Amino acid sequence: MKKFFIAIAAIATAAACSQNETISLDKGEAISFGNAFVENSVRATDPTYGTVALTKFNVYGTVTGTGNGTVNIFNGNEVTGSVGNNVWNCDNKQYWIAGALYQFVAVADGTVTADTNGMPTSIATIADSNSNVKDLLYATNGPITGKASGNDKVNFTFAHLLSKVHFTVTSNTEGGYYYSVKNIQVANYSAGTYTIGATTPWAGTTAANVAFGDIEKVTSADNNKNCATQKLLIPTTDSFDVTFTVEIYKEAGDADDASDDVLLGTTNYTKTVSQDLVAGNAYNFTIALSVGELIQFTVTTNPTWGNSTTNVPVLQ
Repeated sequence: MKKFFIAIAAIATAAACSQNETISLDKGEAISFGNAFVENSVRATDPTYGTVALTKFNVYGTVTGTGNGTVNIFNGNEVTGSVGNNVWNCDNKQYWIAGALYQFVAVADGTVTADTNGMPTSIATIADSNSNVKDLLYATNGPITGKASGNDKVNFTFAHLLSKVHFTVTSNTEGGYYYSVKNIQVANYSAGTYTIGATTPWAGTTAANVAFGDIEKVTSADNNKNCATQKLLIPTTDSFDVTFTVEIYKEAGDADDASDDVLLGTTNYTKTVSQDLVAGNAYNFTIALSVGELIQFTVTTNPTWGNSTTNVPVLQ
C-alpha cells in the first residue's frame, strides 16, 4: 500500500525548575497567553489536512522561588481564544513575580494525570463518542523568569501526539462496472495513554477496531475516491491489520440509479500493514482494485468450404 507523509515538528520536553531562592512577592503584570497555533488540522474530519482553528486548550503551570518551593498556579484551567487574532483568555488570573521561575504545559483534547505540583505526567486520549476524531495536542514553555514589567505572553507551539490515517480507493474499472468498499477498519489502535518524557511514551492501547466507514461506487469515470472519514490513531511500530469488504457491481441501466444494479460478487479482505505510525504524520493508505481480465473470444480453426462430388443426389 502506498503511504504519504507530512512531517510535523518534534514534541518539546518540559525543562525542570530547581531554584528555591526567596524573592519579592509584589504582584506584577497578569500572566497572559498568545501566539498559540497548530501547524495542521486539530480535527480529524478535515479531508484536505488543512488548518482548522484551535479555539481552546487547558493550561498547567507552576512557579518556583517564592519562598514556598514550587507552587501550582494553573491546574488544567481552560484558555479560550482564536489563533487568527491571537487573543486568549483564562478566567484564572495569575501574575508575574520578578525573579520567580515559571513552567507551563498546555494540552488540547486529552485527559491529564498530574504530579503533586499539578503538572501533567501522562495524557490519555479521549475515550468516548469523540474518540479517534479528536486531535491530541501538547506544548510546553519554560522555565521562564518573571520580570517586574515587560513580560511577554506565554507562547505555546503545539505538536500532534497522534497519527492521522486516511484511505483512498483506486480502480481500473471498465465502463458499466464499479466497486464499493465497505466497513474499512484498522485493528487495535483506538485509545491509549501518553507518558511525558518516556522513551516509549505510548502504553495501554485499547484492543478495539477503529471504523473508517465505506467508499461507495468507484467507477471508471470516478476511479480515485477518498473515504469521507479520517481518524487519529495511537502511534505504533508494530504491524497492524486492515479489514474491508469489496463488492463489485454491473450497472443495469441508468448510471445515476443504482437500485437495479446487479451485485456480481463480495469478498472480505484482511491485509497486514507493516508501516510505522509516527506521531504528527498523516498517512493515506491506498486500496488498489482491478476489475480483472476482460472476457475475450478467439477462433481456433477457420475451416474452408469444400466441393463434394461423391454420391451427390440428382434432383429430378
